[in-house]
Amino acid sequence: SLLYRWAIEGDWKLIQKFPGKIGRYSPIHAGISSESELYDLSADPLEEEDRVSKHTEIRSRLQKLTTQEFSHTPAEPERTGGPP
Repeated sequence: SLLYRWAIEGDWKLIQKFPGKIGRYSPIHAGISSESELYDLSADPLEEEDRVSKHTEIRSRLQKLTTQEFSHTPAEPERTGGPP
C-alpha cells in the first residue's frame, strides 16, 4: 500500500501520489490529492512552490524514472559452487 513515490534528479524532486490502503494515518492522508508535485530544490528547499504545471517535460522524465525503478525486478544472484 505504497502511497508515495519520489525521484530526485539534480535540483528537481518529483513526488507521485498513488491510491493505496490508508490505515492508521488516514486523518493525515485524507486531504491529499493524487496529483504529482515537482519542486526545484535549489530555489525552494522547503518544497513550498509546486512547479509541475510549468515544467511538464521534467515531470514526464522523472515519472518514467520512477516507473522504471519500481517495476524493475532484481535478477537472481549468481550461485558460486554448492548445490543448485
